[in-house]
Amino acid sequence: MWQWGQWRNQRLPWQTRQVADVLLVAAVAGGLLLARSWGWLQQAELVAYDWLIRARSTPPLRDRVVIVGVDEPDIQFLKVWPARDRDLAKLLETLVAARPVAIGLDIYRDLPLPPGQERLEEIFQNSPVPIVGIRLMPDSEKKGILPAASLARYQQIGFNNIIIDPDRLVRRHILYWWHTDPKTRQRQMHQSFAFVLAQLYLQQRQVTLTKTEDPKQLQLGRLRLSPIDPNSGGYQGIDAGGYQILADWRGPSRTVPVVWWRDVVQGKVSPAQLSGRIVVIGAMTESLKDYAYTPYSNQGRDSAQPIFGVELQAQAIEQLLESAIEGRPPIRTWPDWVEQVWILLWTAAGAIAVKRSRSMGQAAFHLALALLGIGSFTSLSLGWGWWIPIVPVAMGTLASAGGLWLLAFQRQQEQTRSTLFFQQVLAAIPEPLFVKDQNRRWIAVNPAFCNFTGLTTTDLLGKRAEDVFSPELAAALTAEDQRAIDQLGPAETQFAWPDPFGRERMVSTKRTLHRDRAGNQFLVGVMRDITEQCRAEAELRRTAAELRDYTQQLELAHDVLQYQARHDGLTGLVNRKYFYERLDVALQQARQDRFMSAVLYLDLDGFKAVNDTLGHRAGDLLLIECAQRLTQNLRGSDTIARFGGDEFVALLPAIPQGDVAARVAEKLLAAVSKPYRVEGCDCQITVSIGVALFPDDAETADQLIEYADSAMFAAKGMGKNAFCLYGELPAEPNRVLRE
Repeated sequence: MWQWGQWRNQRLPWQTRQVADVLLVAAVAGGLLLARSWGWLQQAELVAYDWLIRARSTPPLRDRVVIVGVDEPDIQFLKVWPARDRDLAKLLETLVAARPVAIGLDIYRDLPLPPGQERLEEIFQNSPVPIVGIRLMPDSEKKGILPAASLARYQQIGFNNIIIDPDRLVRRHILYWWHTDPKTRQRQMHQSFAFVLAQLYLQQRQVTLTKTEDPKQLQLGRLRLSPIDPNSGGYQGIDAGGYQILADWRGPSRTVPVVWWRDVVQGKVSPAQLSGRIVVIGAMTESLKDYAYTPYSNQGRDSAQPIFGVELQAQAIEQLLESAIEGRPPIRTWPDWVEQVWILLWTAAGAIAVKRSRSMGQAAFHLALALLGIGSFTSLSLGWGWWIPIVPVAMGTLASAGGLWLLAFQRQQEQTRSTLFFQQVLAAIPEPLFVKDQNRRWIAVNPAFCNFTGLTTTDLLGKRAEDVFSPELAAALTAEDQRAIDQLGPAETQFAWPDPFGRERMVSTKRTLHRDRAGNQFLVGVMRDITEQCRAEAELRRTAAELRDYTQQLELAHDVLQYQARHDGLTGLVNRKYFYERLDVALQQARQDRFMSAVLYLDLDGFKAVNDTLGHRAGDLLLIECAQRLTQNLRGSDTIARFGGDEFVALLPAIPQGDVAARVAEKLLAAVSKPYRVEGCDCQITVSIGVALFPDDAETADQLIEYADSAMFAAKGMGKNAFCLYGELPAEPNRVLRE
């Protein structure tokens, strides 16, 4: 049986099922968008739109428009059609007397029909009630029909052209038409018959047509008009020429109140039925073929009911007036890119609804909820004046969900075959082996694994580690399984595993991730008891640790001996031997880089008196503090050494000029001559310093030290607490006895 939950919520790599699912959803969404852009879904979207138009609730009419219709009895009453000018004049006189707001003549009067021409012309020109006639604008299919000449002179005309969709339904109104006059070659703008009459009605309410900040939008009272584009709503690539808006139909035929021509002229119609309204006159008989179909006509069925042309105009007037006066929003559409995002989101939502389901029944329930939500939102949106496409959204939701269903079924079948194969192979292997599915459930184990765990196949198959083992062991096994899934390659681990008798064993497990042709992943693991091996390795690690400790002790002793061999035991300064090594290196570098270097020979003045007076301990403490002062006043790259007793030698490598050595000598004189506090007693000593420069004075280490020593004796001869440069000595300097 198909277990739906076995393929949900997996973390898989690029070439696996999750990517395949994403690619499937992307292909569905891309195919829908492409089919929609080619217009393949237009008719289905228009049919859905018609159904929503009929299903929504429409507001009641406000008695602003009344139709004077002409049916077959009227034609018999008039004896002829079109009606003679005399009969039309009589009708208009009766209507004018009832004081309507405006009269719309949805009848072509391009030619006079005597008798009564003069009377009709007089009414056209002098009527206190505006009378608006019609004309048919020429297009690719029709030559056009001119309006009545007298009405054209006063610009009391409007075109009554209608826009018919490919399925022969009218879903749009056209308010403006731009036409090039063949005689003057000038481009002229014409208004529709319904638009002209609606503006006449609103003018009595002091409402006029104005422009907005957007050049494409017009403001008429509370109504803000925006033209549709070729891809508005469910349309794709339509001719959106002129200024077209979506028709907000109020209902089927006979929605707008109708009175008949014969009843009007015979006085059977009360003036109250006409007063203060727009009166539209037009034919309402199928014999004249002035009719069309709207979404309320149910075209395509035997019961299709047409709506007459005069009713189309009357409902268009009602739509404009209700929006301008009461603020009923016109039917608008989203931008094309927003609709595309909407389709993509619902296509993804259908896939998510299926992916998050634990069974086919739950998936069907989620899908039904999604479709119900789509339909409800689309229906409510149309009630708020927004046409949101429903067909590609529903198709995307169903296609993505159905595609994932098929993929899941295929994967489950392939997993069943793989499970049988694993069971046959594992039975012949002596080592403990197991196979888990992507939900970390055992689907195959061999007898060795059962012996190792102390459990039977019934205890293991179809279950997870937490179902049969202790929480600690189950958590460790789950973590290792997940690590193998995450790194996508072989994963070897070691951990403690108690055997059926309670003894703890160390187990080595190698897990490998495998996939079948449908993308199902399986975790194959082989186990090995390494308890004795781990004990031997632990003993070896202890031995190695002891050896490392002994080696570290030897290295530390070696470092101590090295330090003692190179440094003075009392002051910590380098000794004479190590100083010569540093001096040789410094001189070699100075020769290569052509730098100067200096050697300073220092001998303390008055140290013997302190040593004899305060004792050798005080003398040692004095030497230690003096060494610290010398070190603190030299650079890190300089070297200070104790040559013995109270004698010190300093090396200044890489100095720019000899003046630097002189300044350093002055710093050392000042540092040494400061008072000391030793063994609770105050004492003071000074120092005499001799300076020899490389390469000015000498070029070898022995000569530099010898010349610095000679310069030091000269400094003592100058009165002590002074320094002397060897280069400034006389040819045979007098040597002074050291204290």
